[in-house]
Amino acid sequence: MDDFALKDWHVIVMFFSLVAGIFKNDVVNSINAHITIYEQKHLIGKTVQIASPTGLWEDLKIINYKHMIPFISGGGIIVLHKDDDTGDFIQEKFSFTNWKSQRIRFPK
Repeated sequence: MDDFALKDWHVIVMFFSLVAGIFKNDVVNSINAHITIYEQKHLIGKTVQIASPTGLWEDLKIINYKHMIPFISGGGIIVLHKDDDTGDFIQEKFSFTNWKSQRIRFPK
């Protein structure tokens, strides 16, 4: 091991390993977003139920899915729901991470 010399390709491999480690989460989240959109795009315009923090099921209408573009824009699910206080309809965007963590009832 006394004659070990750092070669050019060692530096290149270390650099690409660092870059891959930094951007891995963004690429994985983008792939998961596209999978979610592909699996649920038939639900656009339909009403689903989501569990509220109080334990009640609230109705949401899925308006659209916005694709996630890594490093440029975050995607999500755009929904329309009724505000309990005012009775008005509110448009809201759920991130794909938050959407996956929700308890959701889909129509059959």
